Amino acid sequence: MKSDPPLVDSSERPPRWAFLACGVLVGVAVLQIVIAFTTELTPWKGGGFGMFATSDTGGNRQVRAYEVFDDGERRLSLPRRDPLRRVMLNHPTEQRIGAYANALAARLERRRSGLQAVRVELWRASFDPATGSYRSEPWHEYLLELQRPVAPAGARK
Repeated sequence: MKSDPPLVDSSERPPRWAFLACGVLVGVAVLQIVIAFTTELTPWKGGGFGMFATSDTGGNRQVRAYEVFDDGERRLSLPRRDPLRRVMLNHPTEQRIGAYANALAARLERRRSGLQAVRVELWRASFDPATGSYRSEPWHEYLLELQRPVAPAGARK
């Protein structure tokens, strides 16, 4: 009985691009592991590790924003389809939260008089296995104090 010749000649070395491709794949995997364990990237948006074992998804994270005046705060109604908001919820960093607060302040400064600051809170859902219930808990807070508060209407400069 004749044996079939091998599909690949074992004496040939793989091409160099094969080693490069393997190196790139290993590099991406290592980078992904580092990002997943050192930042607050949601497992459902690239963290990947434990994504089916967590309730921490971008959809379960919330943003609350407040405009701050001398006499107190007022909660803002925020647009849900803001791309900056979506990115911030899925991978919150101090810079992204600050950029979101700056964007809100820029929008509000034109319309609000007496505005002193903008405060942004991020909340996330957590599951309590003892009670079997979800709850929201504060997670990050960012206060953007305006350099010069917006003058009240009718005030002179």
